Amino acid sequence: MHNIVDFKLVSAFCRSSSEHGGSGIYVKYSLVTKEINYFAGINEEKFFEMSLIELPAFQLCVVCIYRSLDRQFDKFLDKLELVVQKLLMNDKILIPYGDWNIDFFHDVSNQNDLTDLLLRYNLVNTVKSPTRTTKNTSKLLDVIIINKKYYMKPATVIELGISDHQAQVLSVSHKTPTSVIKRVLERHFRDDNIREFQYLLEKETWQEVFRETEVNAKFKPFMNIVLHIFDIAFPLKFRHIKKPQRNGWITKDIKISSKKMRGL
Repeated sequence: MHNIVDFKLVSAFCRSSSEHGGSGIYVKYSLVTKEINYFAGINEEKFFEMSLIELPAFQLCVVCIYRSLDRQFDKFLDKLELVVQKLLMNDKILIPYGDWNIDFFHDVSNQNDLTDLLLRYNLVNTVKSPTRTTKNTSKLLDVIIINKKYYMKPATVIELGISDHQAQVLSVSHKTPTSVIKRVLERHFRDDNIREFQYLLEKETWQEVFRETEVNAKFKPFMNIVLHIFDIAFPLKFRHIKKPQRNGWITKDIKISSKKMRGL
């Protein structure tokens, strides 16, 4: 790991069985960070190399992930969704970023799968310009993702001349919330949702399933279709819960007196 003046390394993943890769997060020395340690075992060399940290003062979670080229994208997406879903339950600003080796200009299939996931959780990729440019190619391989409601403008791509990838800079405007409203992520299973689910199942042609000849090979496209329809019919939505406000003027003595009065 490198030493950067005025910055400290607060989270990192390093490979133990191969070279290169890995991920790390540096922050200014003046910032207070909080460790996020409930993703034990999720890291996997080359497939999903994650470091993450929380900045409590800003109610912000930063997640740096590296994925090697040509590694199973389905496995990467499954791990990414687990992280996103868990962190969004805390109702914080979420910023996953890194080199995920998905070319947003040419890799249509993987890009669509990732975009579908981001849409389900109201997230957006802020990087719109190439991040790796050579004499013959121009690719957008790096992402900085954020909650849609905090997205102001695209990230700035900067050529620093110290890597084969350009740097990306994202500005985030955030005010500490004063509301007593809490949000929870949930699905609704009302009658109209169930009818929508049944309708979409009946409408599905299942061509991708019938195209396979082996039973085990049929299972993956079958589950992909069912889960996709499930997400459409029963989408994840935030529900607002108003926290009860305490009356600060009710002291312990007042409570005792009130209890005595009720006993008279």
